Amino acid sequence: MRKILSIFVLVTVVLFAVACKKTTYNVTFESNGGSAVLPAVVEENKLLEEPDAPTKTGFTFDGWYKESALTNEWNFAKDLVTEDITLYAKWMATDAHLVDLAYDWLTLGDLSALTNQSARIIFPTTKDDVTISWDIDKNEYIAANGLISQPTHEEGTQTVTLTATLTKGSATREKEFTATVLALPNPEDAEPLIYETFEDYTDGNILGQDGPWGPVSGKSGNSLFTVVSTLTPMIPDGSKALKIEALKELQIEAPIVHDYDLVVIEVDLLQTTTSNGSAVNIQSSSSSPVIGFGLDGASLFYRTDNGDLMKTPIDINTWYTLRVEVDLVNKTIEAFYYEDGQLVPMTPDKVTYIGALSLQSIFIRSGSSTTEVLREPAYVTNLVVNRIEALPRPVEGVKLGEVTDISSTVSVEVGTSFTPDVPKVYNYYGSQGLLVKDTDYTLVISNPVDIETPDIYTVTYTITNKDDNTDVVVINQSVTVYAPSTPNEITNATSTVALYEEKLSTITVTVVQPEGTLYYLLSNNATETKEAIILGEQKTIDSVTVTLTDLDVGEFIYIHFYVELNGDSNILSHEINRQEVVEIATPQAFYDAIHLSESNQKPKYFLITADIDFTDYTWVVLSTTKLWTTLNGDNHTLSNLSIDRNVKGGIFSDAEDAIIKNLILDHIDVTSSVGVSTVLVGETRGNVLIENVVMMNSSIEITDT
Repeated sequence: MRKILSIFVLVTVVLFAVACKKTTYNVTFESNGGSAVLPAVVEENKLLEEPDAPTKTGFTFDGWYKESALTNEWNFAKDLVTEDITLYAKWMATDAHLVDLAYDWLTLGDLSALTNQSARIIFPTTKDDVTISWDIDKNEYIAANGLISQPTHEEGTQTVTLTATLTKGSATREKEFTATVLALPNPEDAEPLIYETFEDYTDGNILGQDGPWGPVSGKSGNSLFTVVSTLTPMIPDGSKALKIEALKELQIEAPIVHDYDLVVIEVDLLQTTTSNGSAVNIQSSSSSPVIGFGLDGASLFYRTDNGDLMKTPIDINTWYTLRVEVDLVNKTIEAFYYEDGQLVPMTPDKVTYIGALSLQSIFIRSGSSTTEVLREPAYVTNLVVNRIEALPRPVEGVKLGEVTDISSTVSVEVGTSFTPDVPKVYNYYGSQGLLVKDTDYTLVISNPVDIETPDIYTVTYTITNKDDNTDVVVINQSVTVYAPSTPNEITNATSTVALYEEKLSTITVTVVQPEGTLYYLLSNNATETKEAIILGEQKTIDSVTVTLTDLDVGEFIYIHFYVELNGDSNILSHEINRQEVVEIATPQAFYDAIHLSESNQKPKYFLITADIDFTDYTWVVLSTTKLWTTLNGDNHTLSNLSIDRNVKGGIFSDAEDAIIKNLILDHIDVTSSVGVSTVLVGETRGNVLIENVVMMNSSIEITDT
């Protein structure tokens, strides 16, 4: 505040002095990040010779000029008056000033140690109407789209100069950035911990042959691990492959001794059938592995010990390369598979694990204690483990992925304005980062909206990959231009899942005009009249989106909507989205329900509707029987069930974010060779509630293996 007052006093004194004396002055403006401020120095009798062109900064004022485009000294040759002093405000709006501001704003972040794993550099192209163009002196290391490509060890670390040219009108400036792109390490210093092509083995059973792989004690069942030379489709890279046919559990182990912080594993996998296919589990230990990945039926998968599991469906009889990056310091993994030489992520960014892991051995497992029939084969080859520098990620290409921020419907009042949305486009490959318009893709918007004519218009957003004009995403947006004097219209309704017990659903209704009264009625009829709906509930509309939060929908099947505004709207009827209830009354129905997959279990609610007697029922034990939902016994009894298993658990091996309640267990007898065995659940993860469960006349017998 004192500085401002000082400047004001100075200007006042100067004005008073000039009013009394006609002379010449030299005026110096202080600079603040390129912004001119009030005059700071006014020196008497310091007039410099005025050049032929009295102005060099984009505006004309008789008698004033800037001595140099690189300084803030201003000269004038007439009496100093108030309106002259305020000239700095005009200068602040000039092209030169805007370029200066953009120059000070422009940054690219830390460019000191770039690698293939560095985030792509985003090159801004505009700032407040200032155009920014870029020149890169070594495009082979930093591409125009900002992707980094490390030089080879022989090329050495490279210094790349990035020059930005900022232009507005006749004003222009250059700003230079220096980036350092680190060279890849010497390949001789990054010998793989293992590179298994199986070419050093003779065809036939791998067990008993010389090599790094040996059987795991206690896990030497009769699954078949066979080295083969030929296969259709052809084995990648001319290698041999390990043919795996699952029966009783078999594991083999190879050492990978190292002291790396980040280990990368790549492996080629092939599945031959969509059902009854052999699983291939590549994991960090023989029992309770911290991490695991491989083939699970016709899916690629990864899992961690905190319960994370992700499956990606694949085509049969097709080779896939799976890549897993294990960060042993930060305890995370990332999993990808290759498509067209590019990485497609399986993990949602980095996934954490819990247990201690040094990853000094790698295990291949297949089969289980309950597999009675030899399963169809799967194949594995080209298993390589190394540090990240020796197995860098490929230079990330561009393929159009998810597109967000385009509303499906828009309503605007006649005579106002409509502005198309600005989409966000994400890469399909690699980190799935945000792509850059005009660098990675072009956007063409077909906008037929006539804001003066009420109607429904279709606005089309066409997004085209700049590197591949066949890679195109087209999104249509419905734009309704309405006259406020016309009736409102209901365009859509959605509902969240109403859980079986809570019976609450959040229902969202979309209308054209943000005005009127919304009437709604719950019923079991597929249709209702306006007169009936008006007798229901109502809500004042103040937006084109009306939300009924946690509406108690009871047992009703439908909800019906009508809007009153300038007459009658349409009537929209919506079937409420409800949790599916699976009623269980027989031994087979119980077995089938609890053996559903995660994706099939989670939307369901298991309700036992009768006492279930398992006498004479054969319970087939699978390696994993997991519960992901609610099992409500409704105070019924499960009785006379015998389970003989060599894996953890009892009725369930695991439960994750599940509820088991109101259940009576009578004469449930479990025999197992595994210590982590119980009558009900072996292990729990996440939020698991076991409530009002009665256990009687039941037993657990742990046998020696």
